[in-house]
Amino acid sequence: MIVASLQSHRFRIQSLVRISLYLLVFVTGAIVHANGPLLRLLPPEAIAFSEFLRKAEFDQRFQGEAISDLSTVPQGWYVRYQHESLEYWFGPLRFAATAEDYATSLRRIVAEAVAQRPELANHTITVVSLPTKESVNANANDPLDPVPEESVADSGTASPPPPKPWWQRLLGIFRRGS
Repeated sequence: MIVASLQSHRFRIQSLVRISLYLLVFVTGAIVHANGPLLRLLPPEAIAFSEFLRKAEFDQRFQGEAISDLSTVPQGWYVRYQHESLEYWFGPLRFAATAEDYATSLRRIVAEAVAQRPELANHTITVVSLPTKESVNANANDPLDPVPEESVADSGTASPPPPKPWWQRLLGIFRRGS
C-alpha cells in the first residue's frame, strides 16, 4: 500500500514536470514568434559549403551569431536568405558586386534544393546594405566614420596641391623633350 502511494506520488510529480516543461517550451516559442524570426549572421564562405554539407553538418561547422537587433550588425553588404521563420545573413561583404556574386551562387544552390524538395520554394534571397540610408539619417549625430578633431590646414602645414588632370600629365611627357 505504501509502495502504491509512493508510485502514484512519483507519477504526479512526473506529470507536473512534463506539464511545466511543455508550458515552458510553449511560452518560449510564443515569445520568439512574437519578437519575429531569429537572425543568424554567417560568413559569406558558408554559401559554398551549403551546396554539399547536410543541414546538421552545416549547422555544426557554421554556427554563426544569433542576432536580434540589426543595429548591432557590422556595416557592409549582406546576402539575406529567408524561408518562413528561418533567416540567414551572409556577410559582411565590402562590395555590392561581390554580394551579388554570392547571391547568384546561393540562388543556384537553392534552386537545386527546391527541385528535390518543392516545399522550399517559398523563400527569398536578397542583397542588403547595412546600415540602410534610413538608419544613417536617424543616427546623424553618431557618425559611422570618425571625423578628425583638427584638420591639416589648422595644424599649420599646407595641404598638397590637387593633382593635375590626366591629359595635362600626358602632354607633360611630350613637353619635357623640348
